[in-house]
Amino acid sequence: AQKIRSLDNAAEGIVNPRLRAELFASKRVYRPGEPILLTTLVRNISTETLIVNNRLDVGDAALPGDLREVFFSVKAPSGAQLAMRVDQNATYAPPDDFVTVTAGNFVSRVADLAALFPMTAQGVYEVCATYENALVGPMEYDTGRNRMAVRNVGAQVARNETPCINVEVKAFGAETVGLVEANQARWYLRNTAGLQTVFFFGNPGDVPLAGDWNGDGTTTVGMFRPSDGFFYARNSNSQGVADFACFAGNPDDVPIAGDWDGDGVDTLGLYRPVNQTFFLFNKVCNNTPMGAAALAFVFGDAGDEPFAGDFDDDGRTEVALHRASTGLVYYRNTPTTGVADASFIWGNPSDRVLAGDWVADGRSTVGLFRRAEARFFLRNSNTAGPADIAFPMGVAAWLPVAGAWGLG
Repeated sequence: AQKIRSLDNAAEGIVNPRLRAELFASKRVYRPGEPILLTTLVRNISTETLIVNNRLDVGDAALPGDLREVFFSVKAPSGAQLAMRVDQNATYAPPDDFVTVTAGNFVSRVADLAALFPMTAQGVYEVCATYENALVGPMEYDTGRNRMAVRNVGAQVARNETPCINVEVKAFGAETVGLVEANQARWYLRNTAGLQTVFFFGNPGDVPLAGDWNGDGTTTVGMFRPSDGFFYARNSNSQGVADFACFAGNPDDVPIAGDWDGDGVDTLGLYRPVNQTFFLFNKVCNNTPMGAAALAFVFGDAGDEPFAGDFDDDGRTEVALHRASTGLVYYRNTPTTGVADASFIWGNPSDRVLAGDWVADGRSTVGLFRRAEARFFLRNSNTAGPADIAFPMGVAAWLPVAGAWGLG
């Protein structure tokens, strides 16, 4: 069959309803210059007939379901349409052409979008893909028998499009730490220059946590109130009343926050020590009860202390645990029950462990607040070893938090 290398040469109006394509990004937000890995997944869902121009039918037996070529088009943040790039078998590992997709099965291809297009401007890019399905043909309409005839003298190509997706290119600032004087509800947030911003939020006895609650790239304050099971948060790092509140959890639950589904917004999570169960919510707190958690799974042992971070740089937050008795830190890269994907020793028994992106490379690594010394120790990799950064701050009884505070 003749190879067809351009959309301009595809047979107009021909689609293959048996095949469905989906486009997936490896994560939602990427840093400038970072590979943007996109997977095109093509499924053969049934043995439907091919409809040509809404009037011509071709029986399934004559139509191999194969993936021929994949093409991308991208709309830049400015609205400009970037030039269409054609896959010439360089992007994908061979074999690329005529990969059979039998009924009920699928094939997938991964491409680095940043290698195909100039992704230099920061902002949201709309990415669309078109895949071509090679058909034995060409197809001719037999008026005498009122049916389509397929003759093995060349090739026709069915063109099918995937739903478009958005990916964002964005520069990130390094995260840093803060402390909360819980018995006074006073916050001390440190910027990257070491200066502190101080303000009150919450009530004495509230448990502090922090997250990017509105997806603007800035981590802001939150409080979980064990006395009534309410969560309170602000969208700015300043004194004032909560911007939103909602009911979730039990008094003994330990609150955490993270972007569990990779949509760019942090939401509430709870760890229930009595049965070592995590409850992760993907919906934004909107002044109503949170209801059932989107994800619930058992992980850890009794007595372990939870924290969270994006340890594998996939754009989603993972849960982790610190075993104070031994200094063991361990975490999973998926929100499911199972053994740890990574573990190492970090800190002393009385330390409070947390995680943050200390060097703005997209990956959360461990830190700790050593209460005996009122001192932070931060490490730039998730491995055992000495701290890469250390500095004094606060007093022993205060509780540590981490985030990109937007304070310079």
